[in-house]
Amino acid sequence: MRKLWPLVFVGLILVVIIHLSRTSEPYYEPIASDIEPICMVVNMPDFFEYDSDSYDDEPSFEGIYIVPAGFVEEIEEIEEIEEIGELPSNCFSKWEGLPSYQAHPYLNPHATLRAIHRPMALFTYKGDAYYVSVIPPQIVEVFEMADNWWRIHTYLGPMWIDIDFVPSTEHITEFLRRHGQRIGVLFINFETGFTYSYNPERVFFAASINKATYAFYTYIAAERGYINMDTVHTYRAVDFWGGSGIIRFMHVGAEFTTRELLYYSIVHSDNIAFRMLVRYMDRIGFSYRDFMGEMGFNERFIIDRYMKNASVADLGLWLYAIHNYFESESMYGHYFLYDLLNVAHYSHPYFTRGEAFGGNSDINVKLLHSDYPVGQKYGWASSAFNVMGIVYAPSPFALVILSNMFTGAHEVFEEISWLFQEFNARYF
Repeated sequence: MRKLWPLVFVGLILVVIIHLSRTSEPYYEPIASDIEPICMVVNMPDFFEYDSDSYDDEPSFEGIYIVPAGFVEEIEEIEEIEEIGELPSNCFSKWEGLPSYQAHPYLNPHATLRAIHRPMALFTYKGDAYYVSVIPPQIVEVFEMADNWWRIHTYLGPMWIDIDFVPSTEHITEFLRRHGQRIGVLFINFETGFTYSYNPERVFFAASINKATYAFYTYIAAERGYINMDTVHTYRAVDFWGGSGIIRFMHVGAEFTTRELLYYSIVHSDNIAFRMLVRYMDRIGFSYRDFMGEMGFNERFIIDRYMKNASVADLGLWLYAIHNYFESESMYGHYFLYDLLNVAHYSHPYFTRGEAFGGNSDINVKLLHSDYPVGQKYGWASSAFNVMGIVYAPSPFALVILSNMFTGAHEVFEEISWLFQEFNARYF
């Protein structure tokens, strides 16, 4: 036993030497934990369109030109990023927490830096038909290019992206086909311009949707100095119009400013307020028809003095223009947006009776459902059930639903709302 002690002593010395040599190695703090995650540094839309009206299994891709005159902006696509500059913070990215050479492309001198400016599908192999995940817009390291395919580093390791990738809409079309020609739907993602449409040119009775289009015309007239928001208007007996609204419960002779008429017309879908606006606007020298022609809207939908029919394609133009108006440095856009965000359906007779809503006059049901604020305007008549609006999701989008439905329309509209919110969240 004593003969083994020298060997044990030598072993202990070796263990101490090895431990000291390891602890003397320099310690490197992971870089990725101290640097903000990569986010998109530019917002250059790539326009593409899928029109399901033909029921064709193969989507057609064409540049869409839905920016009306007066809101045209020149859009230039950036193909290569030479200087990243300061990156925005507090943005979603699956790159955060990766080793620095993967999370931050400017640390890897062997990669080409490229910006993907809309969500992209990740494929395991080039040419795959099915993708495994989706990454948000960001700057990526491209190590190989083959036609429209790029091989990049991702949080899943080396993967491929197809730069011509288009989100699948087959499940949406399949759902909408159940309702055939009774319904028309249009979706536009404002950041990318991606458009999906179902029966886009089918003509429906607009009902009170036209109050939103007429309000937009009125606000533009005010911006240009044709009218004054403080002008006082008197409710006359000839203005009476039954149906939706609350002015009909007021006395003849009541007075309202232009701004108040716009509020009642949108928030309460007030028929009398709308009629008073039309009477006033007929005299200003800048007609509704002139405005529609200037903006590129379909003037054939005008019957008498305002738009009475509509298609989802045309209302998509209206919503795009309205969205641009809200984004501009306007004097009155915030009033219009406030009204659309506060549409009160309880003022409409249909929404205050029947078992569906318990007959509660205080009920406030919106036809476009979302987890985010929605600026919308509905329209209802015996032969129409419609809504159009802007959903202020992280990536805002427009949604138009026109129909000649009545029974069950609420449930259908709710399903469509959630369907497109999920679609928008997944791809945009």
